[in-house]
Amino acid sequence: MMDEKANGIAFVHFVRRQHAACRLWRSRGK
Repeated sequence: MMDEKANGIAFVHFVRRQHAACRLWRSRGK
């Protein structure tokens, strides 16, 4: 279903954003 696919894509984007934020915080030394 389209909704399911859209949900999966949104989830992937969310995880990638969280991962990027985590790396940013780590590179800052926190």
